[in-house]
Amino acid sequence: MGKLINLKGRIFGMYTVIDRVFLESSKNTIWLCKCNTCGNKFVKQSRHLLAGKGLTCNCAKDKPYKYKEQLKKMLLQYNDVEIGKMFNVKPETIKYFRKKFNLDPCPIKKSAGSYRIYTLDTQFFKEINTEYQAYILGFLTADGYVNKNGRNLAVAIKESDADILKQIKKAMGSNAILGTKRKPKNQEDLKVLGISSKEIVSDLVKFGIVPNKTKEITLPVLHKELYRHYIRGLWDGDGYIGKRQFALTGGSYMLLKQLQVHIYKETGYMLVIRELKKGDYVRGYQLYGSRRDKDVINWIYKSPNIVLERKYQSCLKYWS
Repeated sequence: MGKLINLKGRIFGMYTVIDRVFLESSKNTIWLCKCNTCGNKFVKQSRHLLAGKGLTCNCAKDKPYKYKEQLKKMLLQYNDVEIGKMFNVKPETIKYFRKKFNLDPCPIKKSAGSYRIYTLDTQFFKEINTEYQAYILGFLTADGYVNKNGRNLAVAIKESDADILKQIKKAMGSNAILGTKRKPKNQEDLKVLGISSKEIVSDLVKFGIVPNKTKEITLPVLHKELYRHYIRGLWDGDGYIGKRQFALTGGSYMLLKQLQVHIYKETGYMLVIRELKKGDYVRGYQLYGSRRDKDVINWIYKSPNIVLERKYQSCLKYWS
């Protein structure tokens, strides 16, 4: 016999499980459930609850997903596809009402007969006080993008560098599964970390991470000792470390100018900013350092606790 799953207190469709019921005539695990709408009580088999069967009460003259509070309760347990199956409607119907009521997607994904809760520290960017927060903020400034809906954040990177996404999601308390974005045969596939959180996105907006941020981003206000980690995050995202030079490429001249000044104050070295042109069109800018500026890149990559390993190894190989 498999291990008993305690369902007491959990919500299944229109029902809340009250307690286990012991019936001599039944070989199945039985639970007493209460309808969240009418209050009537019913007994349900454990296997039916977990399979999403018979989760609507007879009191539901209309579809409960059309009402905000009932849909909100169901979304604590099920996603759009699962709720759609309960009421024999398309997932798009559930998605429509979820968006209408401005409700977040279900944080639970059903897989192979089990339920997995996706965790996330939604307070991660409320204040930037640690090396990890500063670095990830820099990395997202370089490679992250937020959706115009104000709740979705994503960051994509080459599959061979996917370990940095694992470090990022661990630091943020997330166990989300990395997605894959297929590329043409002559290009390396991308690994994608997607996060859905209005709080996270709202906090990132305060630091200038908004849709179409490339040309408008500026240096955020941080504690002085955290700027080095923020810059390392930027460099891991949009930077280059070669044998004879290192450079950070970006679309915002203001950000690179502010970084140039801050790096000079910290190291005494003034890196060069140059335009990247295509004909008469300026497509971006580059903050550039050469062999004479080696102390700068060593300052940025000094004893990191979180780093893109490939670029860190390039720093050790060519510049230490």
